[in-house]
Amino acid sequence: MRAILSILLSAGAMLTPPPADAGKLYGLVIGIDDYQHVTDLKGAVNDARDVADALTGLGAEVVTLLDGRATRQAVMAEWRRLATGLGPEDQLIVSYAGHGTNEPERIAGNEADGRDETLILSGFAPYGAAAGERILDDEIAELIALTGQDQTIFVAD
Repeated sequence: MRAILSILLSAGAMLTPPPADAGKLYGLVIGIDDYQHVTDLKGAVNDARDVADALTGLGAEVVTLLDGRATRQAVMAEWRRLATGLGPEDQLIVSYAGHGTNEPERIAGNEADGRDETLILSGFAPYGAAAGERILDDEIAELIALTGQDQTIFVAD
């Protein structure tokens, strides 16, 4: 995450004021240290705050979802809202810092390795209703597809 933050900070230092007709920059920043049913992390929330600060410094409108606010419903709703509201010149940066895992693919033959990669959200549990508190790689692809070509940058740590 430090390398990503360095790139964002360097980009901000090199930017000149955008032309009046340039698009707007948006950010959705997710950071989770406090998990209800899996091992907590240390540093993901700090990384997310650093990324949010860097994006804000670049003039972005940023939505930050940390720990318990990073639910499946909140992440999906905010990502959809931001993606579907972009103008043709706008850019969306989505940053995730937290646990990830993989599981057997839900759609047979969909993954070369037979596994779906997932982002694990704050309320995730391996079993029961809380197992739905995750986002699959196929869902991420669908969210990215909501925007025009090259309008979304997704970074996961």
